Amino acid sequence: MSKRAENKRKNCLNCNKSLRRIDWYYRNNGYFCNKSCFRAYQEKKQAEQKSDKKEAKKA
Repeated sequence: MSKRAENKRKNCLNCNKSLRRIDWYYRNNGYFCNKSCFRAYQEKKQAEQKSDKKEAKKA
């Protein structure tokens, strides 16, 4: 593979902003533009998991 193919632009998982700078966060197999986006994504994901568990108990 060429270097251009490896340097594909990535987007923040929370806000979908394109990550052009070097100072991004790579956590939990995802790219984030900053720490606050990472925390917001974690909170959103935990809320979804809690709602899925509640729905599973009802069924």
